[in-house]
Amino acid sequence: MFNNQEPASVNCQFLQPYYGEGKIRMASQRGVYECEFCEDVEPVAMFAADKVSLNLAANCVADTIQFVDHSTVRHASATWQWFFEGGIPATSSLENPQVV
Repeated sequence: MFNNQEPASVNCQFLQPYYGEGKIRMASQRGVYECEFCEDVEPVAMFAADKVSLNLAANCVADTIQFVDHSTVRHASATWQWFFEGGIPATSSLENPQVV
């Protein structure tokens, strides 16, 4: 399955799953290869933010936080539902929302 018009054996130097497209990518000394996942994985929610704390003592109520989705889910079939208690907006359906 993995050697369709590629070498039958290579030394893997980098291996990365890309859940958004359902692919796995591998780099070796002979090139970069990509193939589809054999089966889908269950979604796992993961996210990151560009700030981990706010300076509330300085009344920085206008700070903007950028959230980025890193979930293990295929993007073609995904939807997002974020809730930000006390934030503006209070909810979002964007993949990577900004919140004040």
